[in-house]
Amino acid sequence: MGKIFDSLKLNFDTTKFGNALDPLNNLEERNLQMPAPLKKWQYDAIANNQTSKSLYMKNPLANTINEIISYANNMYVLCNTYTILANANTSAASLVNTSIDFLSHTNRISGLEQSTNNALPDFYTATGFGSVVFRVVNKYEGVGNNTPILGSMTSLFIEDDLVKYSILLQAASIDLRNSLVGSGFPTVTYSSNLSAQRIGDILDTINVANNLMSTRMSHDINFFGNIRSISNGISDMARFSGFTDLTAHLVDNYVGTDTLKNNL
Repeated sequence: MGKIFDSLKLNFDTTKFGNALDPLNNLEERNLQMPAPLKKWQYDAIANNQTSKSLYMKNPLANTINEIISYANNMYVLCNTYTILANANTSAASLVNTSIDFLSHTNRISGLEQSTNNALPDFYTATGFGSVVFRVVNKYEGVGNNTPILGSMTSLFIEDDLVKYSILLQAASIDLRNSLVGSGFPTVTYSSNLSAQRIGDILDTINVANNLMSTRMSHDINFFGNIRSISNGISDMARFSGFTDLTAHLVDNYVGTDTLKNNL
């Protein structure tokens, strides 16, 4: 098993640090009295370079979303290659793009990826801001559940719907391939022998699946924006409590408005 300190690869004569190594000559004793910042399994993970998020967090929807991407892409390639069903071609391409975005979104809110955009929630920002707001609305509005937290990650809770559409899209992909009819020589042109009803059903399935993921993703992002804004407002208002003697004096005599002073 590796050791964290060894991995730092220090190349220096530490005696040259002199008293800076332990100015009060009690560093080890003081550290013994402090609780460990990590549990042993967490230390072992760091020491053995086993800190990848995928070892500890998972996207419960990843397999189903990837199936949807595969089936939608199959239909797009089929329609594009054989120049059939332009509407299905366009809709399938849109579903592929939406599904890829939705996969990234659910990777973030499941903790697999960290958001690099403040406007997009991830597992930790959604739960962090949501928890701040929950404590306030629970106290003053009687909200007694985790909705303020879960509202930024509703996309994680539609697996049954996604599985249903994955099955329907798989069947649609098979039907489209089996419906190909070629004619003409030496130049062959292709068409689909699917009925208008079946083509309509396939288009509906593609569009409904697309709208489901797009709607849930947009909702999560919008909800997160609201929860982040409210959380920031809570932080701003929290500054107006717990004044020291000096800050209370300054507020009362110099910088405080009548609105603030009347509420203190």
